[in-house]
Amino acid sequence: MKNRSVEWRIHSTSPAEKLFRIIDTDEGRSRFWTENSEEIDGHIHFQFPNGQAYKCRIVERIFLEKFSCIYFDSLATFLLSEAKNGTTDVTILHKDIPKIDYEDTLAG
Repeated sequence: MKNRSVEWRIHSTSPAEKLFRIIDTDEGRSRFWTENSEEIDGHIHFQFPNGQAYKCRIVERIFLEKFSCIYFDSLATFLLSEAKNGTTDVTILHKDIPKIDYEDTLAG
């Protein structure tokens, strides 16, 4: 059954544009998320430090607001909301997590 979800909320002192570029670009993802990232035809090809590779499909991209992808068989969505002072609230929603992956996902 794939009905498990996790939600994280983070407040960052960085502006939304900087955070969005970390999520949305190969260079940013390689710094934040993985060893190497290459986007090809709407898919992100991840290479992880342990040698594992994964092809992730991008579902939705709204500049400075939202980035969603299918990440290890579940929907991962990053929502950004910038305040007037230049700080940003980030909500990360991870939905439909397979039971076998839930504990690892919950841990972040």
